Amino acid sequence: MADQADIVPRGVDGRRIEAEVARISAATDFARAPVMRRLLDFLVAETLAGRGDSLKAYAVAVDGLGRPDDFDAQADSYPRVQVGRLRRMLEAFYAREGVADGIRLHIPPGQYRVFFESDVPSPAAAPDSSTAIGEPATGTATPPMAGEGGAPATSPPWVAIVGTLLAIVVAALVGAAIYLTHPADTDMTGDPNRLTLPPELSFAPITGPADRSATERSIDTFLVDGLRRSWLIRLHEEEKGVTQAEASEAVRRELAQEPPNRRPYFRLTGTLTSGAEPELQLQLTNIRSGELVWTGQAAIGDGPDAIRTALSPIVTELIQPYGVIATATRAVEGDRFAPGHRCLLEFDRYRRDRNAALNLRLRECVDHTLALEPGHAMALAAKSFLELDRKVYRLDPSAPDDIAVTSLAYARRAAMADPYNAFIQLTLARASQFAGTCALTVRSSRRALELNPYDPDLMGIAGLLLLNCGQPDAEDLIRRAVKLDPEAPLGTRNMLIYLALDRNDIATAQRMVDALPPPTATVQASNELVRAVVAASAGDMAKAKAAWARLEAVDPQTTQDPDSMYRRWMMPQRLRDHSLAVLARAGLIPPRAPSAAAP
Repeated sequence: MADQADIVPRGVDGRRIEAEVARISAATDFARAPVMRRLLDFLVAETLAGRGDSLKAYAVAVDGLGRPDDFDAQADSYPRVQVGRLRRMLEAFYAREGVADGIRLHIPPGQYRVFFESDVPSPAAAPDSSTAIGEPATGTATPPMAGEGGAPATSPPWVAIVGTLLAIVVAALVGAAIYLTHPADTDMTGDPNRLTLPPELSFAPITGPADRSATERSIDTFLVDGLRRSWLIRLHEEEKGVTQAEASEAVRRELAQEPPNRRPYFRLTGTLTSGAEPELQLQLTNIRSGELVWTGQAAIGDGPDAIRTALSPIVTELIQPYGVIATATRAVEGDRFAPGHRCLLEFDRYRRDRNAALNLRLRECVDHTLALEPGHAMALAAKSFLELDRKVYRLDPSAPDDIAVTSLAYARRAAMADPYNAFIQLTLARASQFAGTCALTVRSSRRALELNPYDPDLMGIAGLLLLNCGQPDAEDLIRRAVKLDPEAPLGTRNMLIYLALDRNDIATAQRMVDALPPPTATVQASNELVRAVVAASAGDMAKAKAAWARLEAVDPQTTQDPDSMYRRWMMPQRLRDHSLAVLARAGLIPPRAPSAAAP
């Protein structure tokens, strides 16, 4: 049995360990994962009792994970998989929350013992007053790993005995308190008192020929980095060498302890072929149902740039709001407007097809989410969007004139709750735009793109915001968004048409407007307006008047004031003035003086 001095560094006592375990267990990921909390409690208690170095897989499975006594540790890798998952959850916790009270818990690969690292600096200093709300401060320090530095200090034998007994008692009390105070994991059944959660995605390291191991590692790094940027999933990395059967069995055993009709649990696997021109073959499986959800292929060239070029479209296809994983999650039975993740998935759908009834229904389920978890960052961001849309899209005649201030307040709260979420940074940029603060709009838009360069929806909106703030690369961003998603929202594609008209490239504008899909009822007005402007620019007055007549039939208010729609699109003033002048020359609206500046 190890001496207590070898287990706990000088200055770290049972009280501090108890407080740190409680802090970890109270974090969102752990609070909703009772299996991980139980495993953490067990490993901490065993380590403090001096048995951490002698722990075996059987004890971890039976005593730490609740497996039956006949568990076969030789044939089943369940404890190894789960300890690997716990290790990654701890690393993610400290990356997100930082170190408190100078202590950090760490489980090295290949071990079951918990190391208690002391005097570790916090990963980020507090932002100063010049930092935009929601922007993380720089200067992150990398903590030392266990085993680095000098030898541990020694203590008299009686200190080790008393310390060990005290640690066992403390660990038992911590485990009992955590078990009694944390709720069970949540489901997708629409229970009004439970939040629905994002699906889990387990990533298996890419396999392939021995001479391609460096390429495999590069692919692993790129895919993990890309996938983790989405709020639509919870990503877990598997240990190398875990087979499909082992991973599936481990997940199924964990899922058996959860309520029925839970969110999907996906697994992404990939194989790199041999040869001069290797191909990456990927498969996405729903482990809960056993269904093969998606397959993808990509030719892999040499070097990081070639890998990035090959894999960026795949990451986009998997994690964008209308991608493979979101679509499969929406297909799960249950209340689409249940609080939490299901409500937010419907919010993503709404952003493509805004209407008053859906805005009201979403505000109700977002409010329900915030009633259950007031600091829910994504719900606060959705609230910012929905509140602003009431006025901007004329969805609610009772919306107050100062609703942009309310929207910005919700966006700021969301950014404070989760500064590393790309969509939340975009929400802050959008709210700042309508509040008239271009500096924060530009800063937050660029931060959003930095956090997630794979979401074409996000890229398109950020491009529109930056365009309105006069940023020279905005048009290129909008073009990239449409290239990544040919079904990009109409507002994104329309902006490219207006930019072509601004350059007097009428032929390109005509080709683009002819390629627009048939409009839905909610976007028909904007569709007819752009068709009228393009036809009038080309001198085809008959086609322009026909489009104007269709616009008047569906939205007479816009024919009286087309600039109101341009303001909703956050269109730059020069483009608005150009289009309004075209409509005036065609006799469709009265002449008007150009505006001096955007509102």
